[in-house]
Amino acid sequence: MSKVSLPDYERPPVVEVVFGVVLSKLEKLLTPHLGIVWDAYRAEFPKCTEMAPLLSPETTDLPTMPRVWFLDETENQIIQVQRDRFIFNWRKHPTSQEYPRYCTMRATFDRLLETFVTVLQRHDLGKVVPVQCELTYVNHIPRGEGWSSLGNLDGLFPSFGYREVQPRREADQHELIQMDLIARSPRQEIPIERVLPWLDSASECIVTTFSQLTSESVQSSNWGRRNDARH
Repeated sequence: MSKVSLPDYERPPVVEVVFGVVLSKLEKLLTPHLGIVWDAYRAEFPKCTEMAPLLSPETTDLPTMPRVWFLDETENQIIQVQRDRFIFNWRKHPTSQEYPRYCTMRATFDRLLETFVTVLQRHDLGKVVPVQCELTYVNHIPRGEGWSSLGNLDGLFPSFGYREVQPRREADQHELIQMDLIARSPRQEIPIERVLPWLDSASECIVTTFSQLTSESVQSSNWGRRNDARH
């Protein structure tokens, strides 16, 4: 893991972080096998739901498999699995305000991915072959944190005079700006041991970009920017 010094915040506006790996299609993984996968996580992720699958450029003759979510008790953490995806999310809930930090989520993702690899190997369901990595940070910046209208966003984004219309936060309907920062690798086969180093570099890039795009005064007054810390 990198030892680069990066900006650090006491109250970062991040509300979701997504670690994602696109996989070469696991042809042997069928819908009934998802119960086997869940068994490996059920003690920590006791809730389960189905979602529509994420689209893939790869074609297959197999029937479409749903994307399943395994959720922890608080529903702050989610594992997403489909035939060509393994994803781990942390998302902020009103009852759990503390952002757990990248290094903590990195370790959790590493452990969960290793479990997935082990389960597939044990049951002869195929080899995990990453073909793309992705890291996403979702930030919610409410009205009052460096901006009060679309006409004065330069207080938040010094290099921009205008940004697109902001969404509204579902919980309380306060106006906010959603700032998504996404790093995505080229689509090509990646040795599994290179996934974490790539994610480390992606996180460094996203954190640095966030600090460069947003106002230093807002970083200090609203998000509690501290001296740069080891990442």
